[in-house]
Amino acid sequence: MYIVLTGTHGVGKSTLAEHLVSVLGPGRNVRLIPETARELVRRGMKVNDEMTEDGFIAYIQIYLQAVRESQTDIVIADRALFDLYLYTHNSTDRIRPLYIEILRELVFIEAKAVDFYVYLPIEFPMQMDAVRPADEAYQLQIDRDAVNLLGYFGMRTVLAGGSLSERAATVIKHLQNG
Repeated sequence: MYIVLTGTHGVGKSTLAEHLVSVLGPGRNVRLIPETARELVRRGMKVNDEMTEDGFIAYIQIYLQAVRESQTDIVIADRALFDLYLYTHNSTDRIRPLYIEILRELVFIEAKAVDFYVYLPIEFPMQMDAVRPADEAYQLQIDRDAVNLLGYFGMRTVLAGGSLSERAATVIKHLQNG
Protein backbone atom coordinates (compact mmCIF):
# COMPACT_ATOMS: atom_id res chain seq x y z
CA MET A 1 0.00 0.00 0.00
CA TYR A 2 1.19 3.47 -0.88
CA ILE A 3 -0.65 6.36 0.76
CA VAL A 4 0.06 10.08 0.73
CA LEU A 5 -0.97 12.58 3.39
CA THR A 6 -1.84 15.90 1.81
CA GLY A 7 -3.41 19.26 2.55
CA THR A 8 -2.23 22.75 3.27
CA HIS A 9 0.56 23.51 5.72
CA GLY A 10 -0.11 23.32 9.43
CA VAL A 11 -2.99 20.81 9.41
CA GLY A 12 -1.19 17.93 11.15
CA LYS A 13 0.13 15.76 8.30
CA SER A 14 3.52 15.08 9.92
CA THR A 15 1.93 14.37 13.29
CA LEU A 16 -0.51 11.92 11.70
CA ALA A 17 2.25 10.30 9.61
CA GLU A 18 4.44 9.67 12.66
CA HIS A 19 1.45 8.38 14.64
CA LEU A 20 0.45 5.98 11.84
CA VAL A 21 3.99 4.58 11.64
CA SER A 22 4.02 3.96 15.40
CA VAL A 23 0.57 2.33 15.36
CA LEU A 24 1.05 0.27 12.19
CA GLY A 25 4.75 -0.47 12.61
CA PRO A 26 4.73 -3.38 15.07
CA GLY A 27 4.43 -6.58 13.05
CA ARG A 28 4.32 -4.80 9.69
CA ASN A 29 6.90 -3.47 7.31
CA VAL A 30 6.05 0.27 7.28
CA ARG A 31 8.14 3.06 5.77
CA LEU A 32 7.63 6.78 6.27
CA ILE A 33 8.73 9.14 3.53
CA PRO A 34 9.23 12.34 5.54
CA GLU A 35 8.19 15.75 4.25
CA THR A 36 10.67 16.63 1.51
CA ALA A 37 10.36 20.38 2.14
CA ARG A 38 11.94 19.91 5.57
CA GLU A 39 14.97 18.29 3.94
CA LEU A 40 15.23 21.24 1.56
CA VAL A 41 15.14 23.67 4.49
CA ARG A 42 17.83 21.60 6.22
CA ARG A 43 19.94 22.05 3.07
CA GLY A 44 19.41 25.82 3.17
CA MET A 45 16.91 25.97 0.29
CA LYS A 46 13.72 28.04 0.13
CA VAL A 47 10.31 26.32 0.06
CA ASN A 48 6.63 27.18 -0.35
CA ASP A 49 6.07 30.60 -1.91
CA GLU A 50 9.84 31.32 -2.07
CA MET A 51 10.95 28.12 -3.81
CA THR A 52 13.56 28.47 -6.55
CA GLU A 53 14.10 26.22 -9.57
CA ASP A 54 17.00 24.52 -7.77
CA GLY A 55 14.71 23.72 -4.84
CA PHE A 56 11.99 22.57 -7.23
CA ILE A 57 14.33 20.09 -8.97
CA ALA A 58 15.87 18.97 -5.66
CA TYR A 59 12.40 18.25 -4.25
CA ILE A 60 11.54 16.01 -7.21
CA GLN A 61 14.89 14.17 -7.00
CA ILE A 62 14.75 13.62 -3.23
CA TYR A 63 11.13 12.47 -3.29
CA LEU A 64 11.52 10.11 -6.26
CA GLN A 65 14.61 8.57 -4.69
CA ALA A 66 12.71 7.96 -1.44
CA VAL A 67 9.85 6.31 -3.35
CA ARG A 68 12.26 4.12 -5.32
CA GLU A 69 13.97 2.99 -2.10
CA SER A 70 10.66 2.16 -0.37
CA GLN A 71 10.36 -1.60 -0.67
CA THR A 72 7.90 -2.18 2.15
CA ASP A 73 4.36 -3.43 2.74
CA ILE A 74 3.04 0.05 3.59
CA VAL A 75 4.51 3.36 2.46
CA ILE A 76 3.22 6.50 4.13
CA ALA A 77 4.34 9.69 2.43
CA ASP A 78 4.13 12.97 4.33
CA ARG A 79 3.36 14.95 1.16
CA ALA A 80 4.31 13.97 -2.41
CA LEU A 81 4.84 15.42 -5.86
CA PHE A 82 1.20 16.50 -5.78
CA ASP A 83 2.05 18.88 -2.94
CA LEU A 84 4.98 20.37 -4.84
CA TYR A 85 2.59 21.04 -7.72
CA LEU A 86 0.03 22.46 -5.30
CA TYR A 87 2.52 25.05 -4.02
CA THR A 88 4.21 25.89 -7.33
CA HIS A 89 1.70 25.58 -10.19
CA ASN A 90 1.09 29.34 -10.14
CA SER A 91 4.79 30.23 -9.72
CA THR A 92 5.79 30.80 -13.34
CA ASP A 93 7.57 34.00 -12.30
CA ARG A 94 10.15 31.88 -10.40
CA ILE A 95 9.90 28.47 -12.06
CA ARG A 96 9.84 27.91 -15.80
CA PRO A 97 6.41 26.88 -17.13
CA LEU A 98 8.00 23.84 -18.81
CA TYR A 99 9.20 22.57 -15.40
CA ILE A 100 5.71 23.00 -13.95
CA GLU A 101 4.20 21.15 -16.95
CA ILE A 102 6.65 18.27 -16.48
CA LEU A 103 5.70 18.11 -12.80
CA ARG A 104 2.01 18.10 -13.74
CA GLU A 105 2.60 15.00 -15.88
CA LEU A 106 4.55 13.36 -13.04
CA VAL A 107 1.59 14.02 -10.72
CA PHE A 108 -0.76 12.29 -13.16
CA ILE A 109 1.60 9.27 -13.05
CA GLU A 110 1.85 9.48 -9.26
CA ALA A 111 -1.96 9.49 -8.95
CA LYS A 112 -2.06 6.09 -10.66
CA ALA A 113 0.58 4.63 -8.31
CA VAL A 114 -0.84 5.90 -5.01
CA ASP A 115 -3.53 3.72 -3.43
CA PHE A 116 -5.15 6.78 -1.85
CA TYR A 117 -4.43 10.34 -0.76
CA VAL A 118 -5.44 11.34 2.74
CA TYR A 119 -6.66 14.93 2.68
CA LEU A 120 -6.50 16.76 6.01
CA PRO A 121 -8.69 19.88 6.21
CA ILE A 122 -7.96 23.00 8.25
CA GLU A 123 -9.52 22.35 11.67
CA PHE A 124 -7.37 24.20 14.20
CA PRO A 125 -4.99 27.20 14.39
CA MET A 126 -1.69 26.77 12.57
CA GLN A 127 1.42 26.00 14.63
CA MET A 128 4.43 28.05 13.53
CA ASP A 129 7.80 26.56 12.62
CA ALA A 130 10.72 27.28 10.27
CA VAL A 131 8.94 25.73 7.27
CA ARG A 132 5.37 27.06 7.21
CA PRO A 133 4.41 30.54 6.02
CA ALA A 134 2.43 32.24 8.79
CA ASP A 135 -0.05 33.88 6.39
CA GLU A 136 -3.51 32.42 7.11
CA ALA A 137 -4.94 33.76 3.83
CA TYR A 138 -2.20 31.87 1.98
CA GLN A 139 -3.01 28.73 3.98
CA LEU A 140 -6.70 29.03 3.02
CA GLN A 141 -5.83 29.52 -0.67
CA ILE A 142 -3.59 26.43 -0.67
CA ASP A 143 -6.37 24.45 1.05
CA ARG A 144 -8.90 25.48 -1.62
CA ASP A 145 -6.41 24.65 -4.36
CA ALA A 146 -5.76 21.23 -2.77
CA VAL A 147 -9.43 20.31 -2.91
CA ASN A 148 -9.74 21.46 -6.52
CA LEU A 149 -6.55 19.77 -7.70
CA LEU A 150 -7.34 16.45 -6.00
CA GLY A 151 -10.42 16.39 -8.22
CA TYR A 152 -8.57 17.63 -11.30
CA PHE A 153 -6.02 14.80 -11.07
CA GLY A 154 -8.74 12.23 -10.31
CA MET A 155 -7.04 11.13 -7.12
CA ARG A 156 -8.60 8.52 -4.86
CA THR A 157 -9.04 10.69 -1.78
CA VAL A 158 -10.00 9.98 1.81
CA LEU A 159 -11.03 12.88 4.05
CA ALA A 160 -9.54 12.47 7.53
CA GLY A 161 -10.79 14.96 10.08
CA GLY A 162 -11.17 15.21 13.81
CA SER A 163 -8.70 14.33 16.52
CA LEU A 164 -5.44 12.52 15.87
CA SER A 165 -6.99 9.19 16.87
CA GLU A 166 -10.05 9.81 14.65
CA ARG A 167 -7.83 10.68 11.69
CA ALA A 168 -5.70 7.58 12.28
CA ALA A 169 -8.77 5.37 12.56
CA THR A 170 -10.03 6.68 9.20
CA VAL A 171 -6.73 5.88 7.51
CA ILE A 172 -6.41 2.45 9.12
CA LYS A 173 -9.97 1.57 8.06
CA HIS A 174 -9.12 2.41 4.45
CA LEU A 175 -5.84 0.48 4.65
CA GLN A 176 -7.73 -2.59 5.87
CA ASN A 177 -10.32 -2.28 3.10
CA GLY A 178 -7.41 -2.07 0.62
